Amino acid sequence: MTALIALDITGNNFNGSLPNLIGNLNKLGSLRISANHFTGNLPSSIGNLTKLNFLYIQDNVFIGSLPSSIGNLTGLYELDISHNEFTGSFPFSIRNLNQLHFLDISSNEFTGTGVFKIFDNSNLPLSIFNFGNNYFYDPSH
Repeated sequence: MTALIALDITGNNFNGSLPNLIGNLNKLGSLRISANHFTGNLPSSIGNLTKLNFLYIQDNVFIGSLPSSIGNLTGLYELDISHNEFTGSFPFSIRNLNQLHFLDISSNEFTGTGVFKIFDNSNLPLSIFNFGNNYFYDPSH
């Protein structure tokens, strides 16, 4: 399966952790695992999928921090991690995604001010960014 370029298992009842072996699918251009029951941490090996253009993992039960290795996905055009239970600060490495046009991180449990700092002197070409229903705060207020 290492020659796989697209994987879509949206809307099934898969559960448990996403295997760390997902990082071995290094030819993937599209990974869609939304609307399942995946739990646990998103494996840092996700950062090995450097050919990804589309990553949709919304509507699962992923927890913990979003791995900073997400910043390795420099060809990513769309990223949707909404409706999970990610916590902590949003990783600064997201600034590396200089092709990113769509980002939805809504309905998680992210905290802090990091989401605002991401855009300081950034060249992100975002046209859609949804970060509602988290616990961010603006440090200027």
